[in-house]
Amino acid sequence: MNISRGGFFFVTSAPLQVGMPIEATLTMPPEVTGGKADETHCRARLVHAKADAYSDGRMGYGAEIEMYIEPRKPAGTAAQVPHLPPRGVKP
Repeated sequence: MNISRGGFFFVTSAPLQVGMPIEATLTMPPEVTGGKADETHCRARLVHAKADAYSDGRMGYGAEIEMYIEPRKPAGTAAQVPHLPPRGVKP
């Protein structure tokens, strides 16, 4: 995995397509946070697919982070996350 401020690149065998929205949990190691490992939750959209698949059939995808979200809390205390409209559609 390769992570930057605005997105990330990952490899998977899941059948994904460019344009799909995804939710991801990224764990930042202590070397990045300067302290203990920390999880970051986000909603992202797939914006790139690596043209040539890996020899084991997996594909690489680039995702653009659209928003950071709070982690889910136990039932009854869940944080409300606004619905994201499709790209290009104003709410």
